[in-house]
Amino acid sequence: MDQPAQRPKIPLELRWLACCNLAVGATAAINIVLGIVKDGIGGFAIDFGVLYLFVGWGLLGLFRGARTQALWLTIVVPVVLAPIALITGSAQVRINGHAVSGLTTALVWTVFVLLLVWDLRVLTSPRVKALYRDEHFLDRLVRRDPEI
Repeated sequence: MDQPAQRPKIPLELRWLACCNLAVGATAAINIVLGIVKDGIGGFAIDFGVLYLFVGWGLLGLFRGARTQALWLTIVVPVVLAPIALITGSAQVRINGHAVSGLTTALVWTVFVLLLVWDLRVLTSPRVKALYRDEHFLDRLVRRDPEI
């Protein structure tokens, strides 16, 4: 009788990345709910940060689409949004509703850029890329794995 395929071990850095995505998505979901509670349905604002919930779950589930979506959110979103934020002046950093400037703003943006670089490093590392190859998916499909 065939042995069921063992689930590959998820590297620690990928687990951390998935948890960071889940935290961002959960924060976005909470902000949506709080906006509705505070201002009623008229205060509903779409926050695309909720997509990070699906990315986090998908990264932990080793779904290829989740890695692709994570790469898109890591590369395209900052490249498109950063110039818009700088041109419109919305690149301002707010902490507890208060605008901060100077060194604090520079520190926040530096941390943000470092996190994006780390995110790319994790998602493009050979160890992580190997987890999302077609062979794993096809092997699970042939075995009729219910986790697909």
